[in-house]
Amino acid sequence: EEPIYEIISNPTYHGKAGIPIYNGDMLVGYQYIKQNGGLLYLAPEQLRREDVRTALSTARVRRVVVDEVHILPQVDRGFRPAYAEIGSLIESLRIPPQILAFTATATASDFSYIARSLHMVEPKRFLFSVKRSNIKISIKEFNVHGKDNVKRRKRTQRLKMLDAVLRQHRPRNGATIVYCPTVNDVKRTTKYLRGEKYSAKAYYSELPKGRKKRVLRYFLTKKRPIVVATNAFGLGIDRPDVRLVVHAGLPLGIDAYAQEIGRAGRDGKKARAVLLYTPTDFADASRIIRQNNNDTTDYRGEKRLDALKKVIAEPKKAWKGIAKYFG
Repeated sequence: EEPIYEIISNPTYHGKAGIPIYNGDMLVGYQYIKQNGGLLYLAPEQLRREDVRTALSTARVRRVVVDEVHILPQVDRGFRPAYAEIGSLIESLRIPPQILAFTATATASDFSYIARSLHMVEPKRFLFSVKRSNIKISIKEFNVHGKDNVKRRKRTQRLKMLDAVLRQHRPRNGATIVYCPTVNDVKRTTKYLRGEKYSAKAYYSELPKGRKKRVLRYFLTKKRPIVVATNAFGLGIDRPDVRLVVHAGLPLGIDAYAQEIGRAGRDGKKARAVLLYTPTDFADASRIIRQNNNDTTDYRGEKRLDALKKVIAEPKKAWKGIAKYFG
């Protein structure tokens, strides 16, 4: 949730249209909003604080807006479990509020789950196409033959392909994000890119808070930054000129893939998304999904991975396959 904190602590986001805006760390904001109204930005994790819940229960909350609501169906995979507490917050409010929920990626079954979780009664649904015509998708498959040192040779070949992609497509103006499946992959990839004279910085959830803030500031302020990250680098990322998103490894499903490539080209200008994968990546991704040891969660995860496999099988129709999945 750190990128969200970075945004709401940025003075340029405050006071637009004369409306006071506070985040949940500014306790003085509770009393002001209680008396005068305004916007209160919270990460779901802050709902675990007793002072936050107490303040909200006594305030006149007219509207609850939940962004990135596609996370709710993923809570049982252990991702952002605090999202599950939003429903109980809504129930605890004195007057039932208006509830708005937003996401770029949700299936029909996700809609039903979200509505139940947030206690939405006969909600209206507004659907828009997930396709982003300004983002060109490139899918590059490679194979590693033989049985000796397969993991090492796979890593080496992928890094060389990443270097080639950056040399060809790295923007002269604008940001680049390189997504990796694991923290170790992020560390190795960042080390390799720095060795090739790229000014790359790593980002993952276990990074100390101070370093996370420095990486975010680098990403938001430099002319052509490169951030190598796990999927922890996502929510709240708000740079419109991300020109290149590279997946140096397979995402854990079509939802993650659509979300992550969707961070490119938010200014409407041309951008590119490149996926570097080998067929054995699917077995690795499946192994990570099954680490939950939960049959229901594993089933959902495998379905999302299978949907991504179908999209990758027809790279020239990638956007069509993504749009079909999300309906």
